[in-house]
Amino acid sequence: MVDILQICYNKNMPEEIKTLKESREELTKLGFPQEDAKKLLTKAQINAVINALKASNVVKKVDTLELKVNPKEEKQDEKRWISKAERQQDFFDSQPKVRVLIPLDPHEKQGVVREVVVKGRKKIIHVSGAVWTKTFNGFMVIVPKGVYTEVAKAIAENIAEEHNQTQHAGDQWLVDRIDPETGKSVRSQLEQ
Repeated sequence: MVDILQICYNKNMPEEIKTLKESREELTKLGFPQEDAKKLLTKAQINAVINALKASNVVKKVDTLELKVNPKEEKQDEKRWISKAERQQDFFDSQPKVRVLIPLDPHEKQGVVREVVVKGRKKIIHVSGAVWTKTFNGFMVIVPKGVYTEVAKAIAENIAEEHNQTQHAGDQWLVDRIDPETGKSVRSQLEQ
């Protein structure tokens, strides 16, 4: 029977078949000191240490999944982000300007903004009151509410689209809407 065990021996052999010597060898392969392995007298002790070492190796493998931040790459990403915002600003500056008026909501005060130059680029700063803000590719657009303001055509179109969506939100629930199946108003159908 010993010969069969030697022929069938592999690393995945069940623990109860392995000899004390084989278990100690596996323990040393996992990095446990050989002198300390000799002090363990039973297979149960050795197997407990083997399981603990295997578990700690799994934890080490998981710990290595941490993202290593390369400062050089991070700086390049920041430059790319800034240049993307600058390209967006250049696009808006190249477009024809349109005057828009964003209506104030109840209890809002007229918006006040100020234009400043930062690193050679103009930037709009919110001073007080209500404003409409949106970020396009990293470039933040600030438009005061309640005041006619010149903005790029693409910005004006975006403001108009948002306003239309807000105005028509819930139209599908109105009683005066036209039923697409009958072509009649829902009110007239309810009154029948």
